[in-house]
Amino acid sequence: MKNCYFFDTSALVKLYVEEPGSARLLELTEDPETYDAAVVEIARLEFRSAVRRREREGTVASVVVDEILTQLDSDLQAHFLVQPISSSLLASGVALIDRHHLRAYDALQLAGCLSLTRSVPDWKRAQFITSDKSLLQAARDEGLMAIDPTTD
Repeated sequence: MKNCYFFDTSALVKLYVEEPGSARLLELTEDPETYDAAVVEIARLEFRSAVRRREREGTVASVVVDEILTQLDSDLQAHFLVQPISSSLLASGVALIDRHHLRAYDALQLAGCLSLTRSVPDWKRAQFITSDKSLLQAARDEGLMAIDPTTD
């Protein structure tokens, strides 16, 4: 059985921009035949914001940013289950905010993973990957296996 990895945006960025935790994620995703990957569709927006911010700060060159964004779009189509945002996903996110100290998009990311683990048999043992400490704790509190690639 394949591993199932659900990437929040902080983890997704580490697959494309070298930063602490990147090596661990590249190791986990080295062989595409051994895992399935998923994100909530909002990750595309958050990812673009994070990478463009690095461009404005001068830590990633513009030409590299364009290549990264093109690669992400290609990978999302070819290698990721991209979970659409729905009314029920938003409602789950609202409930998560009431239970945990989460930002709105973080709650939506966690809601996406929880939805998959509850509705798709192969995703029951999904591993939620994030470098955000509050989101990591909330995921664990919700019963998910959660990985922080910078420490785990």
